[in-house]
Amino acid sequence: MRLIITYCLIVFSLSLQAQDSDLYPDLFSSFIFNPSLINPGYVSDEGVLDLIGNYKQRTGPFSAIATYAFTATGYRRQDNGVVHTGRVFMFNEAEGPYISRPRAYLNYANRMPLAEDLFLSAGLALGFAGNTYSAPTVSGVGSSFVPDGHVGIMLSSSKFSGGVSAMQIFNTEASPLAGVLTYRRYFNLFFSAQHEFTPDWAVKGFLTYSHYRELDPASDVGFFLNYKDLISFGSSYRYLRGSAIFFSVNIPQAENNILLSFAYNSPLFSSRPLWQNSLEITLGYLFR
Repeated sequence: MRLIITYCLIVFSLSLQAQDSDLYPDLFSSFIFNPSLINPGYVSDEGVLDLIGNYKQRTGPFSAIATYAFTATGYRRQDNGVVHTGRVFMFNEAEGPYISRPRAYLNYANRMPLAEDLFLSAGLALGFAGNTYSAPTVSGVGSSFVPDGHVGIMLSSSKFSGGVSAMQIFNTEASPLAGVLTYRRYFNLFFSAQHEFTPDWAVKGFLTYSHYRELDPASDVGFFLNYKDLISFGSSYRYLRGSAIFFSVNIPQAENNILLSFAYNSPLFSSRPLWQNSLEITLGYLFR
């Protein structure tokens, strides 16, 4: 745990150097249902195993672009409140039949109690990021796979959670074809809070901020209403990138739970309306 936190502090203190052709992964608007997508230090409050799949399909002229993610997470919970977490993360962004950007990571996170209802967690994910290009001609074929990693810290309680993460920490470069692509380091800030205003209803708000070296920052702010931990619905706004509406349902299965959520990313308030139309589906299963 101390080694992970120390490495987090070292990475966060490094300065960034500008380079062309920086490459960043696509972000799901429904990350709030799977925070490990933006912070490898995330540890769930319950369960011994969860499986979560995310799918994003753009519409209109960019309908050939689809993004997939899958996480499988196991938890070992000790009587003293410490939680050891192991996670497998797989991701791919496909642009038609010829371009693919696969990623895969192994993620370890550790959570320890600081007080009765206050926890500190830190995590490190290591793996690879790739680019593959295949076309009908030999000159259009190329691929590259480079080491990649993420690191993150989170502070959480029953009412709030927040954290910071550094993604693509190695700043690695790849040349799948003629050009050079850089997996440029970027940073995520995340905060969420929940308030129960009746025994059945609660409202949850969240805020994220992503800092990139050469691109405009990405900032999301949103909320959703939750009824008896069974049904949630809400909306979010992403700075200069449009808005989203989403709906989720939790289906109890004996002691376990199924999560199903839908999100629509709208061009409303977007400076790039054609790019932002997309649909998202999240499917999860929690083993208690």
